[in-house]
Amino acid sequence: MPKKVFVLVSGNIGCGKTTLANIISQRFGLKKFEESVDDNPYLSLFYEDMNKWCYKLQRYLLFSRVVAHEKISMSEFSSIQDRSIYEDMEVFARNQVNNNLWTKEEFRKYNAFCEIISKELIPPNLLIYLKASVPLLKKRIIQRGREFEQELALPQNDYLEQLNELYDDWISRYSLGPKLIIDSDKVDVLNSQQDLNEILSMIGQKLELEK
Repeated sequence: MPKKVFVLVSGNIGCGKTTLANIISQRFGLKKFEESVDDNPYLSLFYEDMNKWCYKLQRYLLFSRVVAHEKISMSEFSSIQDRSIYEDMEVFARNQVNNNLWTKEEFRKYNAFCEIISKELIPPNLLIYLKASVPLLKKRIIQRGREFEQELALPQNDYLEQLNELYDDWISRYSLGPKLIIDSDKVDVLNSQQDLNEILSMIGQKLELEK
């Protein structure tokens, strides 16, 4: 059993990261680090005007997660993180560039920083990817009712689909360590105790932890 473990839970908006991270944290006694939504000064502005605020939001998130990643690396405790710096670099930033929301200079500065910091990061012991279809993501976004997210659930909005494609591409290339892919359309950790027990068993085996 490792003396200390670091787990990342990754996935698209509404896939159930926070729910699963909370369960894993409680079951295995891991200290939880999560993305802060309520005190993010750019998030609601971003959903109102992506063109204007996308770079500032992404820069803020990247710097915030560098600090969180370093805290986890330096901590003596085993930890679990809800969304990672890797997603900022590989998914959200790439999507904004693909949609021409950044200037060339913004991309140059962001990419230069990523190249430097990525070499310094200590990778996790396990990456858990919650894969979910766009219809399921939109359903959950509507159910949790965050006002600034509701536009994402509109039929004509393809933002979640764009992110899903980038997530799948990133996960297919991820080689920093072990990874576990969970299909959220087939596994219901909230309403099926059997599904939950099976997932926790797989996580425990990969980390050599006892439930």
